Amino acid sequence: MNSDFWNQRYSADEFVYGTTPNDFFRETIDTIVSGKILLPAEGEGRNAVYAAQKGWLVDAFDTSSKAMEKAMKLASDKKVKINYQIDDVIFFQPKLDFYNVAAITFLHLPRQQRRILSVKLWEALRPGGKFIMEAFSKQQLNYQSGGPKEKEILYSEAEIHTDFPCFKVELLQTVERDLKEGTHHFGKASVIRFIGVK
Repeated sequence: MNSDFWNQRYSADEFVYGTTPNDFFRETIDTIVSGKILLPAEGEGRNAVYAAQKGWLVDAFDTSSKAMEKAMKLASDKKVKINYQIDDVIFFQPKLDFYNVAAITFLHLPRQQRRILSVKLWEALRPGGKFIMEAFSKQQLNYQSGGPKEKEILYSEAEIHTDFPCFKVELLQTVERDLKEGTHHFGKASVIRFIGVK
């Protein structure tokens, strides 16, 4: 989906995915000593602002200018600073061996693009750095709580192994959970949670 789609979605006055962080993102970074974090496709900034509140130095980006405006407003409201740019998950140039953590939440890409992103995230992380991801599983087609309707861009555990092969698996699980993330992610959902280590 292009920036026009996301600009239209984020043009609403409300934060369409809420202002609180993704549960899995919050639970995971709360166990890690704060450092430098990279958040591609960060949307309206809920994870970025939370990380900044916890002392992380945040680099975030999205293709949507509307998303950036709302993220910067949220950061201002919460009295934290984040570095937020307009960029693309496939074409961005990462700082090499720089970040302690990289994280994406509900980013659904064709598999070839996932593999490109995987390499970029690997290059961006320091040795021992962690990649955190939560995304909808292919079983999400059985639920009405949000996410894409195209099975090929939903995830399976086998595809995680194939598409993010550089990372040592610390956690990989498919779980059913209740989403309460704004108006677009609400209700029972099937998600995959992944933590990979460089």
